[in-house]
Amino acid sequence: LPTVLLEALALGLPAISTSLPGIDEIIDHRRTGLLVPPADGLGLADSIAELLSNPDLRRHLAALGREKAEAAFDVSRNTRRLLDLFARSTASGRLRVIDEHSLSVR
Repeated sequence: LPTVLLEALALGLPAISTSLPGIDEIIDHRRTGLLVPPADGLGLADSIAELLSNPDLRRHLAALGREKAEAAFDVSRNTRRLLDLFARSTASGRLRVIDEHSLSVR
């Protein structure tokens, strides 16, 4: 995932991006940012102009984008979730630690 988009959302900045695969995990069009089709320079220009002229939209996208960044992309929270998943998988016998660099899934 593009780190710059995650950082922008975390800082409470409105974001504009092209609608490439994976970007929709970060940007929900008109909810947490604006999406334009790839290679659509006019669409990008229109989106920039819209944000410049619409402070309510900027505030809306910035606030919801920050909420999403905090909820879905927080490193500490995701690390805890991953460790919990590993603990449950190991306890169930589905995951076996081979060495410090390798895991096996049954």
